[in-house]
Amino acid sequence: MSKRTSLTHKEELDLNQSFMEENNLSSIYFSASQLCKACDISRTMLIKLEKEGILTPHHTNPKTGYRWYDLFNVARLQQYQMLRVMGLTMPEIRSYLGFGDLSPEEILEKLQERLNIFQAGVEAYASRISKDKNLTFSLKKYPPVTCLCCTKTFKNLTDVTKAGYELHAEAVLRGYKLLSTTPLFSMRLSSAEDSFTSKICIPLEGSAEDYASVDDVETIDGGHMLTMLYYGGYDDASNLSDAAKSFFQHIQKENYKVSGPLRIYWVVSSYFGSQFQQDDYVFRFAIPVAP
Repeated sequence: MSKRTSLTHKEELDLNQSFMEENNLSSIYFSASQLCKACDISRTMLIKLEKEGILTPHHTNPKTGYRWYDLFNVARLQQYQMLRVMGLTMPEIRSYLGFGDLSPEEILEKLQERLNIFQAGVEAYASRISKDKNLTFSLKKYPPVTCLCCTKTFKNLTDVTKAGYELHAEAVLRGYKLLSTTPLFSMRLSSAEDSFTSKICIPLEGSAEDYASVDDVETIDGGHMLTMLYYGGYDDASNLSDAAKSFFQHIQKENYKVSGPLRIYWVVSSYFGSQFQQDDYVFRFAIPVAP
């Protein structure tokens, strides 16, 4: 089987045009209004896509200035809409279509990141509506994340929640852009008999370089993580403690090599609102492991 070669955007346009002409399809044209109605987009968006190079009208009437589109344009527009649903940005879509700055491998990595986010959200919601208290383990790859952080020693989980609430509010007051795809989380750094030290992390948009003059913003490493979904409350500290014990027992049983501190992601917690009862929270335990 011959190796498939990558076509430039112009070569792809020419190839599709030849196909349509050879199959007598080139005489089927659609107005801008017809295209917008069929694909449910505005004229403003249509013009933007043309400026971005996503769409190129089949031809423009030199007398009227009206633009006419063919089935290739319809299919390309539907492809664009699918990629938007998948979470790709305009620059990423341009790269996906072969005329952007990102490599195919980089686009695939971004799609995998979005798939992980979507899957994690579905798993968390499924556990809440089924009220399934069975612990669910999975391996996931987490990207590095920029965070506003504070490290403190705590006596109980209530104090951790309060610290997380205050730091979250501080990020908003500073005018930082919050990263909506990653919930805030804590990292257990050490434990003593009557206390423990944790780092509270509020995920932010951008890189740590964007906050170069800020001492309490840093990059938290990503990597391969063993995760465990926990559904339930923490009004009784033994609940989370027992869950953590089960997590580490699983790690030992499966012979995972741990390479970093335990993280607890607050998927649904007390500060989400009073409509969530204490036994209806969701947390995700995660710990870096060797791939």
